[in-house]
Amino acid sequence: MKTNKLVPILFAAILILACTNDQFSETENNIPVTLQKNWNQTELTAAFYNNQSMLSHHHIDAEKLRSISLQNSVIKFRFTLGLNSNQELEIDIAGIDQKGAIVSSFTSILNTDNNNKNSINELQYSTYTYRELSNATTHLLPYKTAYTYINKWENAIQKQQIEKLISYEGERIRYYSLPKQIVVDMTASKNVSAIALFLGINSNNKLTPVFIQKTHNGSLLIKKENYYLATLNNEGEPGTLEGNIYDFTEACPDLCD
Repeated sequence: MKTNKLVPILFAAILILACTNDQFSETENNIPVTLQKNWNQTELTAAFYNNQSMLSHHHIDAEKLRSISLQNSVIKFRFTLGLNSNQELEIDIAGIDQKGAIVSSFTSILNTDNNNKNSINELQYSTYTYRELSNATTHLLPYKTAYTYINKWENAIQKQQIEKLISYEGERIRYYSLPKQIVVDMTASKNVSAIALFLGINSNNKLTPVFIQKTHNGSLLIKKENYYLATLNNEGEPGTLEGNIYDFTEACPDLCD
Protein backbone atom coordinates (compact mmCIF):
# COMPACT_ATOMS: atom_id res chain seq x y z
CA MET A 1 0.00 0.00 0.00
CA LYS A 2 2.80 2.38 0.89
CA THR A 3 4.45 1.67 -2.45
CA ASN A 4 1.25 2.53 -4.36
CA LYS A 5 0.99 5.85 -2.54
CA LEU A 6 4.59 6.73 -3.25
CA VAL A 7 4.30 6.26 -7.03
CA PRO A 8 2.13 9.32 -7.76
CA ILE A 9 4.21 11.41 -5.34
CA LEU A 10 7.44 10.43 -7.08
CA PHE A 11 5.88 11.04 -10.49
CA ALA A 12 4.73 14.51 -9.44
CA ALA A 13 8.20 15.33 -8.08
CA ILE A 14 9.87 14.20 -11.30
CA LEU A 15 7.41 16.23 -13.36
CA ILE A 16 8.04 19.38 -11.31
CA LEU A 17 11.81 18.89 -11.55
CA ALA A 18 11.60 18.40 -15.31
CA CYS A 19 9.51 21.54 -15.73
CA THR A 20 11.96 23.50 -13.60
CA ASN A 21 14.90 22.29 -15.68
CA ASP A 22 13.07 23.06 -18.93
CA GLN A 23 12.27 26.55 -17.69
CA PHE A 24 15.88 27.15 -16.68
CA SER A 25 17.20 25.88 -20.02
CA GLU A 26 14.71 27.97 -21.95
CA THR A 27 15.63 31.10 -20.00
CA GLU A 28 19.35 30.43 -20.35
CA ASN A 29 19.12 29.73 -24.08
CA ASN A 30 17.01 32.81 -24.71
CA ILE A 31 19.52 35.22 -23.17
CA PRO A 32 21.61 35.56 -26.38
CA VAL A 33 18.41 35.71 -28.45
CA THR A 34 17.11 38.60 -26.34
CA LEU A 35 20.42 40.45 -26.64
CA GLN A 36 20.37 39.99 -30.41
CA LYS A 37 16.79 41.22 -30.63
CA ASN A 38 17.71 44.29 -28.60
CA TRP A 39 20.64 45.00 -30.93
CA ASN A 40 18.48 44.68 -34.03
CA GLN A 41 15.54 46.76 -32.79
CA THR A 42 16.58 49.09 -29.97
CA GLU A 43 17.42 52.74 -30.56
CA LEU A 44 20.94 53.52 -29.41
CA THR A 45 20.97 56.02 -26.55
CA ALA A 46 23.55 58.27 -24.94
CA ALA A 47 24.22 55.42 -22.49
CA PHE A 48 25.32 53.20 -25.39
CA TYR A 49 27.78 55.78 -26.69
CA ASN A 50 29.10 56.40 -23.18
CA ASN A 51 29.66 52.66 -22.68
CA GLN A 52 31.43 52.36 -26.04
CA SER A 53 33.69 55.31 -25.29
CA MET A 54 34.88 53.55 -22.12
CA LEU A 55 35.24 50.10 -23.75
CA SER A 56 38.73 49.07 -24.81
CA HIS A 57 37.93 45.73 -26.43
CA HIS A 58 36.09 42.43 -26.08
CA HIS A 59 38.29 39.85 -24.32
CA ILE A 60 37.95 36.35 -25.81
CA ASP A 61 39.50 33.43 -23.93
CA ALA A 62 41.88 31.54 -26.23
CA GLU A 63 41.47 28.22 -24.40
CA LYS A 64 37.73 28.28 -25.05
CA LEU A 65 38.39 28.92 -28.74
CA ARG A 66 40.86 26.02 -28.83
CA SER A 67 38.35 23.71 -27.14
CA ILE A 68 35.62 24.48 -29.67
CA SER A 69 38.11 24.14 -32.53
CA LEU A 70 38.78 20.53 -31.50
CA GLN A 71 35.19 19.56 -32.27
CA ASN A 72 35.19 17.99 -35.74
CA SER A 73 31.71 19.21 -36.62
CA VAL A 74 32.75 22.87 -36.30
CA ILE A 75 33.63 24.44 -39.66
CA LYS A 76 33.51 28.15 -38.78
CA PHE A 77 33.20 30.61 -35.93
CA ARG A 78 30.45 33.18 -35.59
CA PHE A 79 30.75 36.43 -33.61
CA THR A 80 27.24 37.67 -32.85
CA LEU A 81 26.38 41.18 -31.67
CA GLY A 82 23.93 41.75 -28.82
CA LEU A 83 22.77 44.68 -26.70
CA ASN A 84 22.13 44.13 -22.99
CA SER A 85 19.77 46.03 -20.70
CA ASN A 86 22.56 48.43 -19.72
CA GLN A 87 23.04 49.45 -23.37
CA GLU A 88 26.37 47.59 -23.53
CA LEU A 89 27.39 45.86 -26.74
CA GLU A 90 28.12 42.19 -26.04
CA ILE A 91 29.61 39.64 -28.43
CA ASP A 92 28.75 35.94 -28.34
CA ILE A 93 31.24 33.51 -29.91
CA ALA A 94 30.01 30.21 -31.35
CA GLY A 95 31.36 27.25 -33.26
CA ILE A 96 29.10 26.53 -36.24
CA ASP A 97 28.58 23.24 -38.10
CA GLN A 98 27.93 22.56 -41.79
CA LYS A 99 24.17 23.13 -41.38
CA GLY A 100 24.65 26.50 -39.68
CA ALA A 101 23.77 25.18 -36.21
CA ILE A 102 25.62 26.25 -33.05
CA VAL A 103 27.79 23.45 -31.65
CA SER A 104 29.18 25.34 -28.65
CA SER A 105 29.28 28.98 -27.58
CA PHE A 106 30.39 31.45 -24.90
CA THR A 107 30.30 35.21 -24.34
CA SER A 108 33.30 37.53 -24.50
CA ILE A 109 34.22 39.78 -21.58
CA LEU A 110 33.91 43.55 -21.80
CA ASN A 111 37.34 45.06 -21.13
CA THR A 112 37.51 48.72 -20.12
CA ASP A 113 41.22 48.68 -19.25
CA ASN A 114 43.03 51.22 -21.43
CA ASN A 115 46.54 49.89 -20.72
CA ASN A 116 46.74 48.79 -24.37
CA LYS A 117 45.97 52.24 -25.77
CA ASN A 118 49.62 53.07 -26.36
CA SER A 119 50.13 49.78 -28.23
CA ILE A 120 47.23 50.62 -30.54
CA ASN A 121 48.62 54.10 -31.18
CA GLU A 122 52.02 52.57 -31.99
CA LEU A 123 50.43 50.72 -34.91
CA GLN A 124 50.07 53.92 -36.95
CA TYR A 125 53.87 54.32 -37.04
CA SER A 126 54.73 50.66 -37.55
CA THR A 127 56.91 49.59 -40.46
CA TYR A 128 56.40 45.89 -39.71
CA THR A 129 55.26 43.74 -42.64
CA TYR A 130 54.19 40.10 -42.60
CA ARG A 131 56.99 37.86 -43.84
CA GLU A 132 55.60 34.38 -43.25
CA LEU A 133 52.73 32.89 -45.23
CA SER A 134 50.07 30.94 -43.37
CA ASN A 135 46.56 29.56 -43.77
CA ALA A 136 45.34 32.95 -42.61
CA THR A 137 47.26 35.08 -45.12
CA THR A 138 44.09 36.40 -46.78
CA HIS A 139 42.78 37.46 -43.36
CA LEU A 140 45.87 39.33 -42.18
CA LEU A 141 45.41 43.04 -41.60
CA PRO A 142 48.41 45.41 -41.96
CA TYR A 143 49.29 47.14 -38.72
CA LYS A 144 48.67 50.67 -40.00
CA THR A 145 45.33 49.62 -41.45
CA ALA A 146 44.32 48.10 -38.11
CA TYR A 147 45.04 51.44 -36.43
CA THR A 148 43.01 53.30 -39.06
CA TYR A 149 40.03 50.97 -38.61
CA ILE A 150 40.01 51.23 -34.81
CA ASN A 151 40.57 55.00 -34.83
CA LYS A 152 37.67 55.55 -37.26
CA TRP A 153 35.32 53.66 -34.95
CA GLU A 154 36.44 55.66 -31.92
CA ASN A 155 35.88 58.92 -33.80
CA ALA A 156 32.42 57.78 -34.94
CA ILE A 157 31.50 56.95 -31.34
CA GLN A 158 32.58 60.41 -30.20
CA LYS A 159 30.38 61.98 -32.89
CA GLN A 160 27.54 59.54 -32.09
CA GLN A 161 27.07 58.87 -35.80
CA ILE A 162 27.25 55.13 -36.40
CA GLU A 163 23.87 53.92 -37.71
CA LYS A 164 25.02 53.77 -41.34
CA LEU A 165 28.29 52.19 -40.26
CA ILE A 166 26.63 49.30 -38.41
CA SER A 167 23.95 48.59 -41.01
CA TYR A 168 23.63 47.04 -44.45
CA GLU A 169 20.69 48.15 -46.59
CA GLY A 170 18.85 49.39 -43.51
CA GLU A 171 19.43 46.27 -41.38
CA ARG A 172 21.99 46.21 -38.58
CA ILE A 173 24.86 43.77 -38.93
CA ARG A 174 23.95 40.72 -36.81
CA TYR A 175 27.16 38.69 -36.83
CA TYR A 176 30.54 38.03 -38.45
CA SER A 177 31.97 34.68 -39.54
CA LEU A 178 35.50 33.32 -39.80
CA PRO A 179 36.66 29.93 -41.13
CA LYS A 180 37.70 27.55 -38.36
CA GLN A 181 41.30 27.38 -39.64
CA ILE A 182 41.78 31.11 -39.10
CA VAL A 183 40.81 30.81 -35.45
CA VAL A 184 43.09 27.76 -35.11
CA ASP A 185 46.00 29.80 -36.48
CA MET A 186 45.07 32.73 -34.26
CA THR A 187 45.33 30.63 -31.09
CA ALA A 188 48.05 28.15 -32.15
CA SER A 189 50.80 29.57 -29.94
CA LYS A 190 51.04 28.91 -26.20
CA ASN A 191 51.98 32.57 -25.85
CA VAL A 192 48.42 33.53 -26.85
CA SER A 193 46.13 33.50 -23.81
CA ALA A 194 43.31 35.52 -25.34
CA ILE A 195 42.13 37.42 -28.38
CA ALA A 196 41.28 41.10 -28.11
CA LEU A 197 38.41 41.95 -30.43
CA PHE A 198 38.48 45.66 -31.24
CA LEU A 199 35.74 47.29 -33.27
CA GLY A 200 36.75 49.20 -36.38
CA ILE A 201 35.45 50.77 -39.57
CA ASN A 202 36.79 49.13 -42.74
CA SER A 203 37.50 50.52 -46.21
CA ASN A 204 33.85 49.96 -47.15
CA ASN A 205 32.86 52.27 -44.31
CA LYS A 206 31.26 49.44 -42.35
CA LEU A 207 31.75 48.05 -38.85
CA THR A 208 34.25 45.20 -38.68
CA PRO A 209 36.02 43.24 -35.92
CA VAL A 210 39.79 43.55 -35.59
CA PHE A 211 41.39 40.57 -33.82
CA ILE A 212 44.68 41.07 -31.93
CA GLN A 213 46.41 38.36 -29.89
CA LYS A 214 47.05 38.88 -26.17
CA THR A 215 49.78 37.45 -23.97
CA HIS A 216 49.37 35.94 -20.51
CA ASN A 217 50.11 39.28 -18.85
CA GLY A 218 47.32 41.00 -20.78
CA SER A 219 49.53 42.85 -23.28
CA LEU A 220 48.78 42.89 -26.99
CA LEU A 221 51.07 40.57 -28.93
CA ILE A 222 52.43 43.02 -31.48
CA LYS A 223 55.75 42.89 -33.33
CA LYS A 224 58.05 45.80 -33.97
CA GLU A 225 60.34 44.70 -36.76
CA ASN A 226 62.24 41.74 -35.29
CA TYR A 227 61.12 41.92 -31.68
CA TYR A 228 57.91 42.05 -29.64
CA LEU A 229 56.48 45.06 -27.87
CA ALA A 230 54.94 42.73 -25.26
CA THR A 231 56.64 40.38 -22.83
CA LEU A 232 56.08 36.73 -23.71
CA ASN A 233 56.30 35.58 -20.08
CA ASN A 234 58.56 32.65 -21.04
CA GLU A 235 55.54 30.63 -22.16
CA GLY A 236 57.26 29.62 -25.37
CA GLU A 237 59.49 30.72 -28.20
CA PRO A 238 58.03 33.28 -30.64
CA GLY A 239 56.43 31.68 -33.67
CA THR A 240 55.35 32.71 -37.14
CA LEU A 241 51.67 32.87 -36.10
CA GLU A 242 52.30 35.45 -33.38
CA GLY A 243 51.94 39.18 -33.82
CA ASN A 244 49.33 38.75 -36.57
CA ILE A 245 46.27 40.99 -36.70
CA TYR A 246 43.19 39.51 -38.36
CA ASP A 247 40.11 40.81 -40.16
CA PHE A 248 38.23 40.18 -43.42
CA THR A 249 35.31 38.43 -41.78
CA GLU A 250 32.02 37.73 -43.56
CA ALA A 251 29.30 40.03 -42.24
CA CYS A 252 25.60 39.14 -42.00
CA PRO A 253 23.93 40.82 -43.72
CA ASP A 254 24.67 40.32 -46.51
CA LEU A 255 26.71 37.10 -46.19
CA CYS A 256 24.50 35.04 -43.89
CA ASP A 257 24.52 31.29 -43.22
